[in-house]
Amino acid sequence: MSHVFISYSRKDKVVVGKFVEALRKQDFIVWQDVSNISAGDDWRQAIYRAIEEAAVFIIFWSQSASLSAVVKEEIDYAIAQNKPIIPIWLEKDTPLSADLAIRNAILTRAFTPKLTEALLNTAPRIQRQISELNLELPMTSQTVPDIARQIIGGKEYVVIPLIQSAYSKAVVIAEANTIPARAKRIQLMVQCTGAVGYGMVNDAFSIIQKEDAEFPDEAEPLVGLYITGPTDLADPTKYTIDVKNVAHYSDLNDTIQKAIYLFTMNDRNKVFQLFLQMLVDIAFLFGVEANRWIKFQLYRIERGVGYTRIMDIGERLPQ
Repeated sequence: MSHVFISYSRKDKVVVGKFVEALRKQDFIVWQDVSNISAGDDWRQAIYRAIEEAAVFIIFWSQSASLSAVVKEEIDYAIAQNKPIIPIWLEKDTPLSADLAIRNAILTRAFTPKLTEALLNTAPRIQRQISELNLELPMTSQTVPDIARQIIGGKEYVVIPLIQSAYSKAVVIAEANTIPARAKRIQLMVQCTGAVGYGMVNDAFSIIQKEDAEFPDEAEPLVGLYITGPTDLADPTKYTIDVKNVAHYSDLNDTIQKAIYLFTMNDRNKVFQLFLQMLVDIAFLFGVEANRWIKFQLYRIERGVGYTRIMDIGERLPQ
């Protein structure tokens, strides 16, 4: 049980969207049909599965929701699955249904800390776990738990957890005396297919080191932001995404966005050197999100060749 399921009428999407944005800013893992159903999916089965795997079911109740057959179906299924249900009562003039009236509803049209409190009381582990990593300190001066050392490409690096989520995780990789916040470029490596380990990091670091040798004036210490997951339940030595599990997509994408934000919130001039080992639709989803607000250099992987740089993309700020 890994996420918060959002049930609502599309006519309330503007109000609901503000709630979802607020929840995600607090690192809750949120499932919403608008962003979490891939093209070609059986939408009803995707919704059923998302409800089955949800830790909490939130229903945004309004006149439009009360008239929606889909909303009723979602509520009925959540009840059948014995899910904790939190009604957000958007319109007091619209009476709660009998199934919802027996539950403690929150009457509001704007986000309130009461919802955060209710979620954490119901399912305290549905927030991303963010480490207390201080990017302004050298890697060896960090005091967060689970710091490790790893030999990559014949050199020792410090590996520090940044984010641990339901299906994915992000770690920072750099040499002992490196201060991550001072890096002008970040090797952003996203892997959700292939073997578990640091093979992708080794490949990515190797190609950047070759470029540094060609352009020594641009060379600087490597700082890797390595995002992985989920692992295959049948074979934990491999990363894989279950194409029928929409929560996998949502969780990985949100983890990527959060990790980038943590690196850029005090410095928007960083360039991300992007290496992807993932399914095409995840890569597309991430690309659409990322090129709105970060600068990045994209590398392509070729069998038997390795990674080659194919594109530089500048930041596009909202109009």
